Amino acid sequence: DPDLLQPMAALTCDVAGVINLGFYAIDLISAADGFSILEINPNPICHFYNSDNGRGDFTRVYAYLIRKFLLGENRVEAVWPTQGMALAGGG
Repeated sequence: DPDLLQPMAALTCDVAGVINLGFYAIDLISAADGFSILEINPNPICHFYNSDNGRGDFTRVYAYLIRKFLLGENRVEAVWPTQGMALAGGG
């Protein structure tokens, strides 16, 4: 959803301008007046996602991000899961 992703992208750029951690996760909530940051995690762990979906999906996401942004590989193709993913908590 571009209406959701655009403000999220702007927020992450603002955070990166202040906190230069390289790779991190941002926990946030959305309200009528925009997003609010709950916390910034320098070593993201997705326990609930992994417990519902297995570690394989997230391991592929990490590998993609490391190859593209840390190793600087120019042509990196994302390999996303072929099956639907459940929301944390079984949603």
